[in-house]
Amino acid sequence: MEFRRLPRNRSGQRPSIDADDLEPGDLALKGEFDLTDLVVDGGDQIGVSGDGRIRRVHATSTRMSEAILGPVEVDDTIFVDVDLSNASWRRTQARRIEFLRCRAVGWQLELAQAQDVYFEDSRLDYAVIRIEKVKGHLVLSGCTLREAVIAGDLSNVVFADCDLTGAEFQATKAGGCDLRGSELAGTRGLLTMRGATLDTGQASAAAAAIVTDAGLVLGD
Repeated sequence: MEFRRLPRNRSGQRPSIDADDLEPGDLALKGEFDLTDLVVDGGDQIGVSGDGRIRRVHATSTRMSEAILGPVEVDDTIFVDVDLSNASWRRTQARRIEFLRCRAVGWQLELAQAQDVYFEDSRLDYAVIRIEKVKGHLVLSGCTLREAVIAGDLSNVVFADCDLTGAEFQATKAGGCDLRGSELAGTRGLLTMRGATLDTGQASAAAAAIVTDAGLVLGD
């Protein structure tokens, strides 16, 4: 069992993958699928539809844009430089997953459960992310989520040094959510983020966003 050091003195369990057990293969997502112990380099899964399970997979440079998946279970898997733009993942169970340098513009991601899920240096602008439950942590580090919609239970979600310009929050819970170090200019829905942590440098942007949300007008 391997752990990743996360921002804010946290740690999370990394995917449990033994490279010696992986076989070269394709990330074939059409129809019903059960993909296990694979190393995938490249491949085109643009616009496919399917449901099933992905376990112990290391996928690099796979094109999954516009794919419609769900319900889907993903366990102990690493995605590197994968294109998820305008894809839709429904009723997703995600456990010990890493998304590294992925492109996910316009991704519609419905997380029924997220357990130790980590995004790094990924682009999720205009994404719609809905979270029912987080176990452990869901961390986004150095990601862009400009104009994204982020909804649901945001407890224990960490946004570390992310660009949230113009993002909209629709939180049902936010206790333990950490926004420190992230850009909040033009964000909406901060009134739903009760219990989230900000740093002092974010106070001005947060105040302006809350005033707008409350329908107040500033005048001389």
